[in-house]
This record gives sequence, structure tokens and C-alpha cells, in this order.
Amino acid sequence: MERENGGVSSEGFLIPVPESSQLFETVLAPLQSAYLYEESKQFFKYKSAVRVKNPALEAKYNAFREKRKQAGYSEDDLKESYGFLLFDDANKAYALGKTGVLTGNSTCTTLGDPSKGKL
Repeated sequence: MERENGGVSSEGFLIPVPESSQLFETVLAPLQSAYLYEESKQFFKYKSAVRVKNPALEAKYNAFREKRKQAGYSEDDLKESYGFLLFDDANKAYALGKTGVLTGNSTCTTLGDPSKGKL
């Protein structure tokens, strides 16, 4: 997702996360703890990250969460987790930041059925 000038596009919904920042370390911890095999850690070195920031989607998500809370869902049911995606094209990352994750737009079924939006 790097531009020709060497920087990541900060236009719109993509916010670069500097490697020296506390947020980078916060993101790195769950990513590094999720390897299937412990020995995989030595083969991955992360130097950059981009955070998606979309106030409209955040408001929609918060309303969804509040609705679930009101419906009696427990805090455990509403627990948040991280999602990490690797893109080979900055336009794909920008599109995700603009629309959010959509169900049914993938054919990968290794971790579940993407048409149902759950694992």
C-alpha cells in the first residue's frame, strides 16, 4: 500500500500507523500471538500498518452494539477482537475503509462460510 513517493496514502479512511508508535505495538501483539506455529514468528517482520478510520461506519457499529446491549447480549457476547488484512493494492484497502467488511464477497471458505458473515 505504499505510494511511489514511499509513503502510505492518508487520504480518506486510511491512517498510517508509525512503527515507533504505541498503537503499532498494540496492533503487533495480537498479530504475533496468532501464529498457528510458534516457529513462524521468526519469518515475519512487520514494518508498517495502516488503520482504517471511518466515522460513519463507527457510528453504525456503535448503534448496532447498543441495540444488542438493549436486547440483553452479555459483555462477553459483545467482546471486540482484531481483524488483520493484507492487501496488494491500496485501492482495495481504501474500498474496505469506505464500505467496511461485506459478507459474500469472497470465495475463501477455509475459516468459515463468507456468505453467512460468520465462522
